[in-house]
Amino acid sequence: MTTARHLRHTISTGTVTDQQGLLPVSPELAGSTVDLVTAPSRNRVTDRDAEKARSVLAETGVTEFFVQSLKKTTGRPARVTPEAVLVAMWLAATTNRPMNVNVFADILFHGLTPAMRSILSVSDGTVRRGGTAAQQRRWDRTAAVAVGRTLTRMVGCIDPSNHPSGRNMPWTLLPSRGLSDAEATERQALLDWVCNQMLTIPLNQMPQTVRAQWDGSACIDATPMELPSRGRGLDNPECSADPDGGFYIREADHNGDADTAAPVGRFTRRNPSRMWALDLAVVVAADPTEGTHQKFPAIPIALTSDRPGVDPAGAARRVFATIKQRGLPTGTLTGDGLYAHAAHVTFQTPARQTGYDLILPIRSESEGLQETHRSGMLLVDGTYHCPAMPTALQTAVTDYRNGTITLDQFKQLIKERNTYRMRTHQRPDANLQNERLACPASGANPTAVCPFKPASENPRTTSVRNGQRVDERPQIFPTHEPLGVCRSNTVTLRPEDGARFRQAIPFGTDQHHATYTRLRQSQEGLHGFVKDEAYEALGAPTRRRKRGKAAQTLYAAFLFAAAGVRKIRVFLQRAVTLPDGSLGVPRPAVAQNIPLEPPRRVRRLGLVAQPVGVSSFLAA
Repeated sequence: MTTARHLRHTISTGTVTDQQGLLPVSPELAGSTVDLVTAPSRNRVTDRDAEKARSVLAETGVTEFFVQSLKKTTGRPARVTPEAVLVAMWLAATTNRPMNVNVFADILFHGLTPAMRSILSVSDGTVRRGGTAAQQRRWDRTAAVAVGRTLTRMVGCIDPSNHPSGRNMPWTLLPSRGLSDAEATERQALLDWVCNQMLTIPLNQMPQTVRAQWDGSACIDATPMELPSRGRGLDNPECSADPDGGFYIREADHNGDADTAAPVGRFTRRNPSRMWALDLAVVVAADPTEGTHQKFPAIPIALTSDRPGVDPAGAARRVFATIKQRGLPTGTLTGDGLYAHAAHVTFQTPARQTGYDLILPIRSESEGLQETHRSGMLLVDGTYHCPAMPTALQTAVTDYRNGTITLDQFKQLIKERNTYRMRTHQRPDANLQNERLACPASGANPTAVCPFKPASENPRTTSVRNGQRVDERPQIFPTHEPLGVCRSNTVTLRPEDGARFRQAIPFGTDQHHATYTRLRQSQEGLHGFVKDEAYEALGAPTRRRKRGKAAQTLYAAFLFAAAGVRKIRVFLQRAVTLPDGSLGVPRPAVAQNIPLEPPRRVRRLGLVAQPVGVSSFLAA
């Protein structure tokens, strides 16, 4: 029996450099003079609103891309141009209307003034607007058909799917679009480019003083976008009307294809924890810094789509390519455990080559001692340490999670790790080469005293106690023979050394916890923000009725861009001018000092009553 398991098309993803080579040239990111503080009115579309939409879309390069891709040299001109459809989509997204063809037609043919319709080349066609209700309905249907025809042509030139959408039928009867693997990969790159150019709109509209506060820090995560179609299981001989979707489940890697097939019965009760959806891998820029004010709003900067849980690392490489291609700044990047346990050649190494410093959760199966370097250094919880590091310090995270030590004891052990932590002597280059670490007892200014490094034993009085200068550097007492790291001043790392687990900020420290938490909360907060049914309603599939991966991903890009603009509008409305001249939004008191989450056993017994946020120590 032929099922989706045999015929479903999967698009391959190469390296970040390969993906970047497939992307068209993007316009340079620059500040815009378009005023987006005042939202467009939903009751009527003014010429000013339409001109603002035309301007922001032109700055992205998306309008020119579709105009050139769909340029006609023969035949009658279309009633609706690609620019007009894009303007209607943007106005629908920013006025909280459904992303449906009928809504786009209503905006273009009833919401715009005749002068603006002329500018956008929106033609009434050969059929006159009817005088009777029946004639008007007929005219409205022809207008919607004209909009839908242009939108279908636009989607068709960026659609990477080999499976036509719109009909339930046996997989054996489903025709193929005949795209080769190379053509599908190229179309996927074009789809990613168009969608990510839409996400430059929030950055373009942000005041330069606010954008300058962003250091490139971001969080990557996937969020499901339910599709307006009934799902079909992997072993079901019949395909879904949206064959590029997949079942999303809350557990594990969210891939529900391996689960039982979806019920076929017409009145079968639906399982709310399992939905037919696309997974949107979204990168959200955020402010991870400490302080009483947030100086940068959390906005989306990149996205791509795929079936739930199929290839999260491949999706990450695609968004890394668009980030590099647009020249966006890169800082600290975090994600959940799904990315932390990817093979380093698929996620961690490409992320570092893009320019990101990684801080990721460490799950229980990989905590503590993770790797021993050929020089003898110990990789403990993502950071290299001296081989003489005591076992109690190596198992600090495990002991805290199991509830065998208190929070104060845990913090003390993490602080004591500083004695054994290797120091950065030379940062890696763009190819992750030439990175060197130094022993804490080596160099001209050793921070510890070790018998294997005689120079470190020379007295260095650094403080005054009871009127006397004393040397308070900690002592290292090795119980092993001198290893490679003990016989040299520095150790050179290869790109693959500890690549899967290394952390840019020592794991377990307050700085790691606060940075991870703020970035993760910004990501999750934006997901809820864009799914708010009073606004963009990304989680409502009936408000996005056009089927197909390309159409649904394009709708998602418009909605995320509109949510980003709304985020900026709220930020500017609430911001105050700080003493240094920058803008900032006051943080809630609980967010200014994020507490560590108590261990599992203590929480389970209900022995604590303190605010609990996303914790880097317990993420699994």
